[in-house]
Amino acid sequence: MSRRLENAKDRQSEFEDNDLQGPNRLSSFCEEDYIIHPQIAEFMNTLSNLPYILFALQGLRRSRQRGEPWHRTLPYLGLLSVGIGSATFHASLKVFPQLVDSLSMLYATAFVMHQITIHNQLPEEIFRRSMMLAVAVLFFSVIHCILNDLNLHSMVFASMIIYIAMRTSQMIKNIKNRDSRNKARKRTRLGSAQRAAEEDKMEGL
Repeated sequence: MSRRLENAKDRQSEFEDNDLQGPNRLSSFCEEDYIIHPQIAEFMNTLSNLPYILFALQGLRRSRQRGEPWHRTLPYLGLLSVGIGSATFHASLKVFPQLVDSLSMLYATAFVMHQITIHNQLPEEIFRRSMMLAVAVLFFSVIHCILNDLNLHSMVFASMIIYIAMRTSQMIKNIKNRDSRNKARKRTRLGSAQRAAEEDKMEGL
């Protein structure tokens, strides 16, 4: 085992000496680099993104079968981008894939924000809110690419999650039927704010 670790460290040193391949990430994670595969830096972290990709593809397939409007597929597309972006970063440990990874998290969360923000709104208001959210996300994306500040990204990401949680909780409270409200609570415990909006809509509110 110790010899295997030494070989992995040797491979890591070789990658670090190579400007084209060497890691230049801004943060570290709890996995030894190049232990399992000589070309994949963090093998298990890379592999752990497979469920994100599979779940997103399954969601896109079901959404297409149900004939849902295109904007309902945005959260699945965001989840797919998270899986691909994160896998690319953990496999390479380069700064550019890390930017892709962090931005994909932002976009995936923004897509969920979009769904709960436009819920039960008139077409004119949907357009206005959609444009405001798009401009805000685009603005921060540019700032993040320039500064590449992970702390700023973490604060923005946490703020978005808090907003989603608060807005989802409010939508659930607006559901009059007790059984539907309890179902919505169970679904949101699994992270499905979009389903809570469906329950609310079924009540005709």
